Amino acid sequence: MPRRKTPAGNRSRLDAYRGKRDFGRTPEPATDSAGGDGRAFVIQEHHARSHHFDLRLEMDGVLASWAVPKGVPEQVGDKRLAVRVEDHPLDYRSFEGEIPKGNYGAGTVAIWDEGEWAPADKDWRRQLAKGKLKFQLRGSRLDGTWVLARMAEEPNWLLRRIEGSAAADESAAGTRETAAFVVPQLARTVASVPGGHQWRHELKYDGYRLIAVRRHGETRL
Repeated sequence: MPRRKTPAGNRSRLDAYRGKRDFGRTPEPATDSAGGDGRAFVIQEHHARSHHFDLRLEMDGVLASWAVPKGVPEQVGDKRLAVRVEDHPLDYRSFEGEIPKGNYGAGTVAIWDEGEWAPADKDWRRQLAKGKLKFQLRGSRLDGTWVLARMAEEPNWLLRRIEGSAAADESAAGTRETAAFVVPQLARTVASVPGGHQWRHELKYDGYRLIAVRRHGETRL
């Protein structure tokens, strides 16, 4: 089935995107399928000069996009800086790969989560124009409600999680409270090595063991 090009009404919204890229040197999508009333979202992890995550929401035939340096907040009440960037074509929601050096955004792009989003208010377009958007995400990892609020200094926005359960991937894994301290396993001398595929073995090195514990989105050593 032939690909339909971006409707003329959306071309101006993609001018900034196209103006920053040489499509003879980057594998990023140059053309786009025609948009409709879809509500897809994607979060892409971008290992560029500055590591960040890109939140993209399908709106009126394009992907409205925000760069989130520390990632989309997963705990209710957490806030993250989100920088509004140029709209991207819809085909970008499936893009993964390496943007070569010398190109805008050079680095590796990988999909971190994807699914559907829904605005919380019927007049969400007017609310967005005024600088606020409340929305739900239903993805493989994330499931809940967030709000984007424009800050005084554009293009900076604040992304805050306000409702919802823990990340879906943690729930699927059987989330339980992590111990405050984990006693490291110490090597000892035995007569023979245990059998069975459930065992894993490692070399013994002298020194101290470092334990990393991640709780509520924070990592402690």
